[in-house]
Amino acid sequence: MAEIASSSSVSLPLSVVDRLPPELWIGIFSLAVSIPGELNTAASTIFDRPGNPEVALLRTQLVPTSLAILSTSKLFYTLSVSLLYRAILLKSSKSVHLLLRTLNASNALAQRGGRVPTQHQDDPAVAVTAELGQRTKRLDVRVKSGDAWKEHGALIVKLFPLLPNLTHLVGCGNWKELEPTLFIQPLTQLRHLQLLFVPIFVPDSKYLTLCRQIVEALPSLSVIVFSLNRNHKLYPLLPAPYTNLRILGSADGGLYHDPCQPAKQLPNLRALHLCHPNRLDFDPSFMSAHGAKITTIDMEECPLKELITCAPWFPNLTQLIIDISFNTIDAIREVVNHQSKIRSVRRVGLTVLRRQFPIRLYKDAYATFLSLFPNLEGIRFMERRVVDLLMTQSVQKVRMWHQDLLTKRVHLEREDGVCILRGFDSPCECVLRKSVDLVQGMAEMAIHR
Repeated sequence: MAEIASSSSVSLPLSVVDRLPPELWIGIFSLAVSIPGELNTAASTIFDRPGNPEVALLRTQLVPTSLAILSTSKLFYTLSVSLLYRAILLKSSKSVHLLLRTLNASNALAQRGGRVPTQHQDDPAVAVTAELGQRTKRLDVRVKSGDAWKEHGALIVKLFPLLPNLTHLVGCGNWKELEPTLFIQPLTQLRHLQLLFVPIFVPDSKYLTLCRQIVEALPSLSVIVFSLNRNHKLYPLLPAPYTNLRILGSADGGLYHDPCQPAKQLPNLRALHLCHPNRLDFDPSFMSAHGAKITTIDMEECPLKELITCAPWFPNLTQLIIDISFNTIDAIREVVNHQSKIRSVRRVGLTVLRRQFPIRLYKDAYATFLSLFPNLEGIRFMERRVVDLLMTQSVQKVRMWHQDLLTKRVHLEREDGVCILRGFDSPCECVLRKSVDLVQGMAEMAIHR
């Protein structure tokens, strides 16, 4: 981590930051949000969020009494920037431009040896920018599709050389609008990439060759999601054996395989990520080679009834992630009425891709899951925003669901595996949730700096 260019600088290794207890973070938040601008303009500015009542309340209640807060604010700013830049979310073309400009300026500063001009030596915002791109581990792209997406995609690709330590790349958009070489060749320079979740469309054999270059150039890649054309087999993408690959996905709902290729091609494959609104299309030769190894399936925008028809191919399936907003209760009941059972499933994760999903339908979903998965042990909400919504609007219903499921030896959990009710009434937990909201709110502002 960069040192603050000041006599009162404080520097902590990243491993220490990772181990900071929540109580210490709460203390740092409480101090940092109360710092007046005349003490530390940079640290104060990042908290100036119009319409944030928590910040306004803390500013009025917590008044600093010592200049020691100055060093505390610098420490907090350094830690927060380190954490905020570790995972970056791009939701608009404007944020892409701003991030690209920020990282280019950061690289220019690093090329000068990290020397900060004298007039800015007391500004932690300037001191930490020399290594911003080095800190980023995950990049999420959610720029909406449109006529100008080809231009936006080209800018996104320019970010890759500025993020040399990137391990996770998740993208949404019309990637197929990009020239293949424009996207894939810079991607192969991300030597630490472990997860690639991008709808890479495969229209011809030339593109297949380029996709294989990704796999061969990234030895650390263990999770990959392609969108494959049915006319092409899976095997040209993957050198055999590809021992690192644990999770394989297809954005068109199908996985195809050359029966001449042996199962040892993917010896450690354990999970599938599938996305298609209408159907799942498994090639029998692929299922014969790999179906028994699969323990987890993530069904994004997939009807559950499609999986039921394929269930015999997955005798060791223990975990299933379902988009509950896509699978209506009537559709799930239809599956149950067919008396289909998947006895191997022990845990079900729920995602809610649609913003609005009637709370009254959750109880019906639980009852249906208990019938469909007779050996179920846990139901887990995969998104904290859904947990917060339920606990805010229907906490009494959640308590009843929790107690009812416990009588059937099924645990209701949030995304981190903790009981959904644990700590909800604790003051410490409430303060921590507010602190996390502050951090999330600062992420976009950090990109703008």
